[in-house]
Amino acid sequence: MIRPRIAISACLLGQRVRFDGQGKRAPWLRNELSQHVTWLPLCPEVGIGLRVPRDTLRLVDSPQGARLITTSSGEDHTHSMKRWSFARLEELEGGRVDGFILTSKSPSCGLSRVRIYDKNQVPSASQRGVFAEAVKEKFPQLPVEESGRINDPQLRGLFVERVFAGARLRDFFSSPWTWAELVAFHASEKVLLMAHSPRHQKLLGQLVASGPGVGAEKATEQYSLLFLEALTEPVTTGRHINALQHLAGFCKTRLAPATKALLHESIEGFREGRLPLSVPMTLLESHGTSHNQQWLLSQSYLRPHHKSLGLCNWTTT
Repeated sequence: MIRPRIAISACLLGQRVRFDGQGKRAPWLRNELSQHVTWLPLCPEVGIGLRVPRDTLRLVDSPQGARLITTSSGEDHTHSMKRWSFARLEELEGGRVDGFILTSKSPSCGLSRVRIYDKNQVPSASQRGVFAEAVKEKFPQLPVEESGRINDPQLRGLFVERVFAGARLRDFFSSPWTWAELVAFHASEKVLLMAHSPRHQKLLGQLVASGPGVGAEKATEQYSLLFLEALTEPVTTGRHINALQHLAGFCKTRLAPATKALLHESIEGFREGRLPLSVPMTLLESHGTSHNQQWLLSQSYLRPHHKSLGLCNWTTT
């Protein structure tokens, strides 16, 4: 399985780059996810030349918008941070990154609820960090998470699913391809795309069905855009159920009544919050193996990432 490339705040990997000379190691990221991805560590504050340790920074409101200010001296680093962010993100453009994980509440990296101070030094928490804002503007279709939210099992699973899907897309288009290969690639991603966005899945299917006359360059651009757009729509429980039932339909004529009933019960158990998603997914994969259902087994929906990560072991309750 391909290794996604994830840009990450260096402190989350334990690097001692924070203002106090310490790291902010995130155990699951460092100990578990590290085995399956390639990290691209960065620290915007070190990137603009600030030392370690250093004075703290804060966002300060102004008529020109949020400013990144050194708390003690009042030095304004906004321009330097925006310039560095633009340059670093330009380096990552062109399929060299599949997602971002940033430090929560940081004035440079926080995605939400970053404190911004008014002229009376009264804080409110409704701002993005300067670098995080640049990331969202530059890569609106890539998954971006922060260290606090990544601890939620469903958000963690969705993020990892998206970076692996994006990495498969990047890998496919990284070398010359044939139309038959694109047809096969799309077929293997069909149910995952359906679970995210039936509308995008239909549009992608129409694009693939249009044939080589579209041209390789245009097809690459259009397919990639629609594929990543589809993944921005979160999978709902209802869409998971539809995907599971769609896959179950490929097994129904080959299963004994009792086995079919057990598969149906596992899907209903997930719907009702009694069973994790991994149960019907595992049953479907097992039936696909037993009855040599290659199309079913090819579906990335059943193996969106490494099973050892345990990211499908959540329930709807």
